[in-house]
Amino acid sequence: MFITFVMNICNISVVYGADMIMHGDTLELKKKDKPQTKPQLTKYKFKSSDGNVYDVYKSSRGSLFYLKKSKKTNKPYKVYLDSTTNEQINKIINDEERRTISSDTGN
Repeated sequence: MFITFVMNICNISVVYGADMIMHGDTLELKKKDKPQTKPQLTKYKFKSSDGNVYDVYKSSRGSLFYLKKSKKTNKPYKVYLDSTTNEQINKIINDEERRTISSDTGN
């Protein structure tokens, strides 16, 4: 039974990308940090209702946003586009990427 328990713990560390450390009779699992991915700048701009124009970025999960500065702290924060706009622009971006790939391969 103990061997099964240890094998299951080892499987958990492999599946979830954790490091396993033994401290005497205590087993400690340390989860590895995921690598940070930077947002990708698109060629699109967003014009807000107040007339300001912002660059549109695409997150690693495909969400579109622009960066706006806080009036209080002067620090940038993300403003995500609504789902309809997000779907429309992502469809255009994906179509352009397909056209670029097919023209590069000669298809």
